[in-house]
Amino acid sequence: MDEYFRGSKSTRRELRDHGSAWSSLLRRRLGAPIERVWAAWTDPEVLPKWLGKPTGTFAVGGTIVLDLSQPRPTTCKIVACEAPTLLRTTWRYGDFGESEVELRLARDGDGTTLELEHFACSTADEARGTGGGWEVAIHSLDNFLRGLPPPSDITFPAMDHAWSRVAG
Repeated sequence: MDEYFRGSKSTRRELRDHGSAWSSLLRRRLGAPIERVWAAWTDPEVLPKWLGKPTGTFAVGGTIVLDLSQPRPTTCKIVACEAPTLLRTTWRYGDFGESEVELRLARDGDGTTLELEHFACSTADEARGTGGGWEVAIHSLDNFLRGLPPPSDITFPAMDHAWSRVAG
């Protein structure tokens, strides 16, 4: 649990008000080269090591189904892909409504700055919830990139105090 708290302090969080919808934005510097971070998100052989098992077509217009060990599958359609800096997908968990997720990567010295924004949330609370879910994923990614085991059975603390509201 202590390792999570150290990592959580290095993650910047924002809730963004877009007028008729909200988004959650997470920003974190990772100590790995951009090519390695990109491969972690887009290589079907690497993705299961930290996020979930994918099936489908990894190309713009392709559909990926992720097994995230949840009761329902997550289905994504790749909307944009500009290696190694931008990946935008739709995001549908089970029968819930569709939203979009945008991953932006930038070289940062010998590491990478990751920005992940989850769009089309209907309320600030929904955006906060998607952000909290992505916190777990980014923590798993950071552990993977550092050669640490994945987090196991961690109960994450309420992070409402860490999210700031930003006007659109």
